[in-house]
Amino acid sequence: MARPLKFVREDLARVSYSPVRPLDVISAEIGIPPHQIAKLDANENLHPVPTEMMEALTSALTSFSSGCSAQIYPDPSQTNLRADIAAMHGISPDRVVAGSGSDDILDIIMRLVDTDSCIICPPTFGMYKFLGTIMRINIIEVPRKENFQVDVPAVVKAIRETKCKLVMLPSPNNPTGTILPNEDIRVICQEDCLVVIDEAYSDFAGVSAEELLDEFPNLILCRTFSKWAGLAGIRVGYAIGHPDFIERMLAIKQPYNVNVAA
Repeated sequence: MARPLKFVREDLARVSYSPVRPLDVISAEIGIPPHQIAKLDANENLHPVPTEMMEALTSALTSFSSGCSAQIYPDPSQTNLRADIAAMHGISPDRVVAGSGSDDILDIIMRLVDTDSCIICPPTFGMYKFLGTIMRINIIEVPRKENFQVDVPAVVKAIRETKCKLVMLPSPNNPTGTILPNEDIRVICQEDCLVVIDEAYSDFAGVSAEELLDEFPNLILCRTFSKWAGLAGIRVGYAIGHPDFIERMLAIKQPYNVNVAA
């Protein structure tokens, strides 16, 4: 009888990811009620979810007459959600696709782009390297400067030398909080590659690269409701980009990747 690990990819047999521990588990271990713990390891919003949000969530899960309830599969085209997000940004819905958190969006992008490598700038969000490893994408690390700013000339050089077709950069950066100025993003977007700017924390900094979207069709922005809206447990994120690329993301995503509550 063959052992099951025989069928596992050799490189994945060694892969590990250390997710943050949930609040209820920590509470049970240290004997302190959850409401008395300030949990900071995952950058979760510590403020309670607003009452109007909780009422909307309850309605979404129980109101069968609206066409959305827990026993019915969610709309695979995300019609209403994409329209609402588009209205929030003042763009057309064909430039928006939603996912189960921005991690899902990053996963879809990495599966879609025809590349054998991806450039990141450590120290940065660990999910980029984790996803790349799973998909057999070589992660090219271009270290940040001593002040944690992106070394833009080094990134451009790496793109040209390796022919890399995918660059993933957060702004503000996780974990340093460093902002990537739009003029630097503009320089990188002039290269022959897809540039993904992860804006999970942009609402706290009041910055965004949205103004560059019309100028660069190879620019994708990733956003999430996990941080500013305090909905990390609901899992809903989204990407904004050129309609042609968004259409392909919609085509290959899991059909019901955004749940009814989200």
